Amino acid sequence: VNRRENAQLFSEVLIGLQCPHSLVVHGSDGMDEITLSGETHVVEQKSGVVREYTLEPGEFGIERVEATRLTLPDKASAIKMAQAFLAGEAPKAHENLVLLNAGAGLYVAGQVASITDGLALARQTVHSGAARQKLEQVVAYTAAHKVPAA
Repeated sequence: VNRRENAQLFSEVLIGLQCPHSLVVHGSDGMDEITLSGETHVVEQKSGVVREYTLEPGEFGIERVEATRLTLPDKASAIKMAQAFLAGEAPKAHENLVLLNAGAGLYVAGQVASITDGLALARQTVHSGAARQKLEQVVAYTAAHKVPAA
């Protein structure tokens, strides 16, 4: 979330929607995801049990970086960065940002036991080329199943 005071509220909404496991995060730099520029406030709920804590990039062996190094000016730049990421050519800070947040997603989805394990799986998936291959499959499927415009 973009404001720390909204984290608890969003968590309560997810509980009300019977979401089995969620992480609502707020980066100290205002990012609405886990940040690399400082602390990230986390409200985690699992089966309605809530706990709050903070994460630091160093906990995951990742160096802090200035928030300005993580922002992209426009959609075209974001697309180029995503392509560079999947090709293994993104700047280390951007790669770490994506992998850490993907690792948190894998944790919430129950694919791994911790964010640390999720980070390792995300890193392996990208570096092996499996993530790029999966995107190519999605693109091919989407192209083959286009719905005609009305």
